[in-house]
Amino acid sequence: MKNSYSTEEGLQYIKDRYVFNDTTGDVIEKSTGKIAGRHPVPISDRLYIRVGKKEAPSSIIAWALIYGEWPSNRIGFRNGKCSDTRKCNMYITYSSEKSKRSQEYNRLTEDQRKDRALRQSFGISLEDFNKLNKDQEFVCAICGKEEDKYRKGKKLPLHVDHDHSTNIVRGLLCSWCNLLLGHAKDDKNILVNAVRYLEAHEELVANGGDTLLKVGSYRDSTQRDKKRELMLNPLPIKNNT
Repeated sequence: MKNSYSTEEGLQYIKDRYVFNDTTGDVIEKSTGKIAGRHPVPISDRLYIRVGKKEAPSSIIAWALIYGEWPSNRIGFRNGKCSDTRKCNMYITYSSEKSKRSQEYNRLTEDQRKDRALRQSFGISLEDFNKLNKDQEFVCAICGKEEDKYRKGKKLPLHVDHDHSTNIVRGLLCSWCNLLLGHAKDDKNILVNAVRYLEAHEELVANGGDTLLKVGSYRDSTQRDKKRELMLNPLPIKNNT
């Protein structure tokens, strides 16, 4: 399938795999009889459905199943709910309507825009964010430091961290710690192994070991084996508090 799902091939793909229920507005998988799609954005009502290697909003899939063609422009919703994909609720919007939405957004204050973004992405308000920030004393929940990244000369706010399996907000993190969890894929085993790795090295140094000659090479196999043993059987993690 081509990079874009909105092709004749993509249209045939969804016709082969999905059917549309206009009573409920649901797209149903033919193979399982279940409602198709997932919620990639926390606390969002919008479903996304697989089309080959891509994903498309359920409203676009519903439209294509109803009319046998991809929508020619953005889809609007008469009751304002993008999750309501019944035929009677969907229509094609045009530039004048897009301009109207842009004007409405431009009239929002900075705080109103922040509140809107937080509600759409994480289901919390700006008031919730500010309270959580105050409870954490305006520092990262992991490293205990303030955010040190700037954009256009302005310090960035702490990042909202949430559990990707439950969509529950866990706390606020600085950019570095947010990346730490992201690169570790929220896997506790990876993070524990990282601690073991650092402690094994510290233990060798504390005992007078000369661990590395060059990057990637050990002075002798004895120290290499000792370090590996420490990593597999680490010392108890010390409490620095």
